[in-house]
Amino acid sequence: MLYVDLTQEGPAGAVAQLPGLPVGIAAYNDEVAPAVLGAAQQFGRSIPDDVGIIGVDNSPLARIATPTITSIDFDIEFSARSMLRVILDHKSGFQDSAAAEVERRLRVVSGRSTPPLTQV
Repeated sequence: MLYVDLTQEGPAGAVAQLPGLPVGIAAYNDEVAPAVLGAAQQFGRSIPDDVGIIGVDNSPLARIATPTITSIDFDIEFSARSMLRVILDHKSGFQDSAAAEVERRLRVVSGRSTPPLTQV
């Protein structure tokens, strides 16, 4: 795990710590993903052959990055309501059916920052 400080130097410092062999990065969100993408390109790393990157949020930022960033899209309203229901009902966690529904609502949006995805 690498901490990426969202400053001008932060992403480069994180990418400098990566091994020389191919690596995949699961970024915290679609703000961190393009920061890491740019730093990797500055270090001469090939995207997605040397460094594959996936973000979270499916934001417009992921769509305008070069290359486009693969991202995980999720139903934020449903997730927020489910978490609130857990809190208000004083439950210790999601019920299996609620967790399965949250997972069902996740969707990977392919970009060019990862190798082509295949359906499983």
